[in-house]
Amino acid sequence: MKLKAEQLNRHFEDKFLPIYIVSGDETLLVQESCDIIREFAKKKGFIERELFHGEKGDVDAFMSAADTMSLFAEQKIYEFRFNKAPPADFCKAIISWCESPAEDQFLLISCTKLDKKATNKAWYKAIDKLGGQITIWPIDSKNLVGWLAARARKNGLNLEQKALTTLAERVEGNLLAADQEIQRLSLLYAGSEAITSKMMQEYVGDNARYDSFELLEASFSGDAKRLTRILRGLKLEGEAAARINALLTFELRNLTKMAWDCQRGELPAQVMQKYYVWGNKKDGYGKSLARYPVSVWQRLLARCLDLDKMIKGQQSGEPWVALESLLLQISGHGLWKAPK
Repeated sequence: MKLKAEQLNRHFEDKFLPIYIVSGDETLLVQESCDIIREFAKKKGFIERELFHGEKGDVDAFMSAADTMSLFAEQKIYEFRFNKAPPADFCKAIISWCESPAEDQFLLISCTKLDKKATNKAWYKAIDKLGGQITIWPIDSKNLVGWLAARARKNGLNLEQKALTTLAERVEGNLLAADQEIQRLSLLYAGSEAITSKMMQEYVGDNARYDSFELLEASFSGDAKRLTRILRGLKLEGEAAARINALLTFELRNLTKMAWDCQRGELPAQVMQKYYVWGNKKDGYGKSLARYPVSVWQRLLARCLDLDKMIKGQQSGEPWVALESLLLQISGHGLWKAPK
C-alpha cells in the first residue's frame, strides 16, 4: 500500500499493517515518519524493540529471533535502518517473513531512496502487498521557504518573508540543519510577534564564530588549517559530533550522486545546478568534484557510518579524532592518498 508521509496519522485511524518501509534521502523526514509509525506501534502493544543497522549477521540474528519467540514474549518491533538499498540476504528474508507474518512481530524498515529497479523486485512487492510503503521526496528550492514557514509555526515562531529567505540561504536545502536552526530560534524568540530580517541577520551573526556549515565549506574547499581551527572551536563550544556528522553525511551523499553524474558525462556546473548548490557552496563543491572520483566519495561516505557507530559507542575509537581525519581526507590533506 502506497502512503504519503502526511497521511500516516489518518491512516492509523483505520488500519495498522504488520510491516512498513520508509525510503528517501531526506534524513529528517524519514526519521519523523518512522517516529510516527513507531509511536503508533507502541500504542498497539509493540513495546519491546530490536534495532539493526544492516551489519553482517543482522539478518541471521533477526530470523533466529523471529523464529524462536516465546509464547509469553511481548509484542516486538524489529527495526532495520540501511544507509543504502537493503542487501540481497535481507530481501530474501523479508519475502519469507511476508509469506507468514507473526502476529506478535512488527517490522519497520528505513533506507535511502530506491530506484525503479529496486521497487520492481519481489521483496519490495511483498512489502507493498502486505504492508505500507512511504517514499519521502526532497523539498526543492521553490518550496523550501514554505516548508520553513510551516516548521517555524509548529515551533511557535512567526518569521517575516525576508527572514525566511535568509534562513533558507543559510541551511542551503539541508532539512536536518534547518530543523535544528528553527529549534534554536524557538529558544530565543518563541512567542515574539515576528522575527524580522534584522533579527535573523543578528542571529546568524551571533552564531558565525564557529559554524558547522563553515567547517564543511572549509573541508570541501581544501582549506585544512581553517577546518582544523573551526573544528576545535566547535568542540570547545560543546557542539555535538553527531550533529556535525549528520550534516557531513547529507553533503557527502549529495557529492557522491553528483560525482556519478559527472562520471556519466554531465558538466559540473550543470550537476551543481540540478542539485541546488547555491552561493558559497559552488566553489567548494566544484573543487571537490575535481578532487576525487565517485569511488572515493563512496568510501568517504561509508566512513560517516563508522563515525556514527563510534559516537554511539558501537565501535571503538575517538569520534573527534576520526572526524578530523575524515574532514582532512575530504579536503585533500588526508593520511592516505586517494586514487585519481
